[in-house]
This record gives sequence, structure tokens and C-alpha cells, in this order.
Amino acid sequence: MFWEQEYYLKMNYRQLAYSIINNIINPFIRAFGIYGAWILLHYASANMYVRLCAYPSVVGFIASPFLAASPHCSALRWAIYNGGNSIASMWVVLGIWLLSYIVPIPFPTLIHTTLTQQNKEN
Repeated sequence: MFWEQEYYLKMNYRQLAYSIINNIINPFIRAFGIYGAWILLHYASANMYVRLCAYPSVVGFIASPFLAASPHCSALRWAIYNGGNSIASMWVVLGIWLLSYIVPIPFPTLIHTTLTQQNKEN
């Protein structure tokens, strides 16, 4: 009897923990997962580009003009460039989001109401 109650108690705690983790982590992954994917893609592409397209040696220097036009090097350059742009945009979005909590942005209806009240007073 006692062990059955303990089992259900543990099961409820597990369900509670799963629910908390599910409610916190899933929205975070949905909101920021694409940025994490861009960061991972940018990092992997930059490291692969050095190894596959611009190897740091004399042979790599000689092969570089021939490899630069190859499809895999073009794809890696695309991933590096667009990954960097996405990461830069991420910082702008994060900065604006944080700034909106520091300096509240007034809503257009609030601005319209304020302007209407000022016009009535004048």
C-alpha cells in the first residue's frame, strides 16, 4: 500500500517536472531555435571552409583559386555570409526587445488619444 502511494507521488512529480520543462523549454526553442540553427550553421561552415576551400598551407594557397569556384565552397560562403547576417539581425532584435522593457514604446492609439486631448485643450 505504502509503496503504491510513493509510486504515484513520484509519478506526479515527474509529470509536474515534465510539464514545467515542456512549458519553459519548448517556447524558448520555438522563439530562438532558428537563431541557434543559424549560429551552428555559421560556425560549422566557417570551420569547414578553412579545411575544404582555403587550407592554410602552400598547397592550399595554390589550390585556392581552383576551389573557390567549386559548388561546395560557394555553398559554404553563402552559409557564412547569411549566417553572419542572421546573427547580426538577432542582436538587433534582442536589443530592441530589451529596450522595449526599459523604455516602453507608446501604442498608436495612445498617441492619437494624447494628440486629440491636446487639440481640444487648445
